[in-house]
Amino acid sequence: MRPMDQPASFDSTPAFAKFREQMRKLLTVPKSRIDELVRQARDSSPRKNNPSAPGRKRAKRIKRAVR
Repeated sequence: MRPMDQPASFDSTPAFAKFREQMRKLLTVPKSRIDELVRQARDSSPRKNNPSAPGRKRAKRIKRAVR
C-alpha cells in the first residue's frame, strides 16, 4: 500500500491521464450542446413517466381515516 501523502505519484498514473484527457474533451463542449444532449437523454429515457422504474423514490401513500 502507498501512503496517502504522495500526491505527485498519482498525477503520473495512467488512470489519472485518462481522466484528465476525458475532462479536457468534456470542458471543450459548449454548454448549449450539453443542454441539448441532456434534453435528448431525458426524452429517450426508459424511466420517463414510470414511477416504478429503478432509481425512483417510492411515492408516499396518504393514510385516510376510516369512517
